[in-house]
Amino acid sequence: MKIPSVPKARKLNSLSPSLYEALLVCKARAAWIAFGEKGAMPGRPEAILGSCFHDVIAAAHKGTLLHGGADVEEEARRLFDLKAQERFQKAHETLRAKFRTKEHLPFYHLQRASAAALARKVSPESGVENAGKRQGLQHPARLIEQSLQSKDEMLTGRADLIDVADKVVVDYKTRQEIPGQSEEVTDREKRQLRLYAYLAGQNGITVERGVVALASGRKLSVDLTEAQVNAEADAARAALSRYNAVVAEQSDFEELAQASPINCQYCPSMILCSRFWQTAKPSWEEQVGKHLSGRIVSITRAQLQGVELVTLKLDEVSSTFAIGKEVMLEQVPEQWIIRDDDAPLLEGSLIRVTHVQVAVSTAEQTVLRLNRAKTEVWMLTPHHHQVDS
Repeated sequence: MKIPSVPKARKLNSLSPSLYEALLVCKARAAWIAFGEKGAMPGRPEAILGSCFHDVIAAAHKGTLLHGGADVEEEARRLFDLKAQERFQKAHETLRAKFRTKEHLPFYHLQRASAAALARKVSPESGVENAGKRQGLQHPARLIEQSLQSKDEMLTGRADLIDVADKVVVDYKTRQEIPGQSEEVTDREKRQLRLYAYLAGQNGITVERGVVALASGRKLSVDLTEAQVNAEADAARAALSRYNAVVAEQSDFEELAQASPINCQYCPSMILCSRFWQTAKPSWEEQVGKHLSGRIVSITRAQLQGVELVTLKLDEVSSTFAIGKEVMLEQVPEQWIIRDDDAPLLEGSLIRVTHVQVAVSTAEQTVLRLNRAKTEVWMLTPHHHQVDS
């Protein structure tokens, strides 16, 4: 795949919770999220399934899975399949090359079953609760994926669910539970819930508690005080103002990048950020994972069950993990690298590879394999050649 062009950073008129999180670690990351080329990255299979999960739960809350006497779980599975197929058909062609059908996406059936089970729990007995009002309330009983904006229009957000009567905001998460790490709401989730509570208050709705509802059905709760909520909103506005002040003077993407092991974790713009590739060291592995860049010195081709495979020998390698003198990337399906409009794969080409797996590691040789769900192989454009040099 050809690495996308870096975006030109521009002024942000408003800030969402996701953009706020990006600004807390790296202005370049926020610029990519706001202004980067949409659809240029294959994305992660779990993102598709997570979106489908949220579609099902939103429909369950609205009561739209209850019609004609249909079983809620059956309707939830049907909706999950429908949304997954829609998203899979629109997905990046590299992702579709890795997974032949939506059902081949990792944990497809587990996520589908979790969505159906949770839909049964949250679905109202009848009707569409969001359409009506409880007696004495000025607002609907529930706000489901309702976009809200602060009075000054600087902050925006869309919570999964705001229960007006119970003064609770709920955010559904498909993250896996890790023993010892899932016992409480994370700092990131707390910031998100506080911003949702603030936006609710700006629209006349009081929220005093935040809930993170996991796919397993477990709920994690946190109190949201007025002081905490207002302080988070002030911090978000300050982050927005700092960003706009910087881009008014400097809109170059590379200059905005703040590369470090912590800042670069899970970054969606890592592949095109030359500052990351210039700065990253083998000591970064624990935080960011296994990534490398290098020049192809030889290409060996083979065919297995009708799939064209290439093994690439690399030199001039830089990486976020320890490597031997010789580096080999084995058995890469060529269709994972070359798209119809891409230049052919040639010796001398510069590539970047993310999320590889080490098969053999010695001082003399490192042999790398692919992770189907995570590994991406990118070819550098002339622009990136110039920036990296």
